[in-house]
Amino acid sequence: GGMRLVGTRRRAKDPAKNARVLLIEPEPTELDRLSALLRAAHFRVVALDNPDALWPLARLFKPEIGVVGLGVGTSEVNLEALRLGRRLARRSRGTVPVFYLSDTVGPVVLESILEAGAGTDVLSRGAPEELVCRIRGLLRFKAAVAEAERAAIAAKSPMLHDEVTGLYNRRFLLELVGAETRRAERYGGHFAVVIAELDDFSDVHARFGGDVSDRLTLHAAMVLKQSLRDADVLARVGRFHFGMLMSGMAAEDLPAALDRVRRRFAQARFDLEGVAVRASLTFGAATFPDVVGPAQQIFARAIQALDRGREEQRHAALQRAAIDGGVGGCWVAEE
Repeated sequence: GGMRLVGTRRRAKDPAKNARVLLIEPEPTELDRLSALLRAAHFRVVALDNPDALWPLARLFKPEIGVVGLGVGTSEVNLEALRLGRRLARRSRGTVPVFYLSDTVGPVVLESILEAGAGTDVLSRGAPEELVCRIRGLLRFKAAVAEAERAAIAAKSPMLHDEVTGLYNRRFLLELVGAETRRAERYGGHFAVVIAELDDFSDVHARFGGDVSDRLTLHAAMVLKQSLRDADVLARVGRFHFGMLMSGMAAEDLPAALDRVRRRFAQARFDLEGVAVRASLTFGAATFPDVVGPAQQIFARAIQALDRGREEQRHAALQRAAIDGGVGGCWVAEE
């Protein structure tokens, strides 16, 4: 297979400059075009048209970002390319985020991505400047998260992670929201803070006990992590609540993004003492710059939106129960 190594510039302080990008694209013309685009943006690129060389090369090159083409001129997803990107992310333990490129970014493509559990970082080939911006934004955001972690550890602050799920905790997420707010105020841009509530968690806890409810929480954390973009930060912010910081997410794009997460979550099943259960989520969100202020204020606005969403969901469930003559509920036990 073909391989091209581009760029040997010295690493700059900016984490988005001279970053190592691994490009996998079976179409030679697209491979050359994308290589030139990324090189012009000052990335160091290894470009492959044959994935057989991927694993030994990835160990040597140690990429910071992966870009995988899903096929040219077709509405169907190249599942082999999708699996390739997923394996790259898994082998790197999530340290190498993967962007997928498709001619058509529509419901069929997104559904295929979600079913494979590979996240939702799908971009259109027709907007190459968006790929460059997304790579830069993601690298800077990851560097900011790493710096916040280093600062917290140096200051000997309390534990950064939740003991049950291994996710960040509420305190650290608030620190990240504050840092992202300052960055967006200085440089411009969007972000969203989302609170997700695991529906009927109390009922599961009462019926099966604390150990099982902890397992449900861990299951929910794993599915959520698979459903979000690599640029998103996920935290456990309460007993049955998760918080998400979605960098670069505008208010108009958020409903579609959360719908993809909700559909991915609805596809998952969890075994509770031999009973298959489908859980569901309720969301509340606040977006910048629609909501401005300190991190606690943005966080509080997202919780207020969650409360409204919960009430709307409860009202809709009661209406359905009245029409159907049944009892509403958000988790379903299956034989």
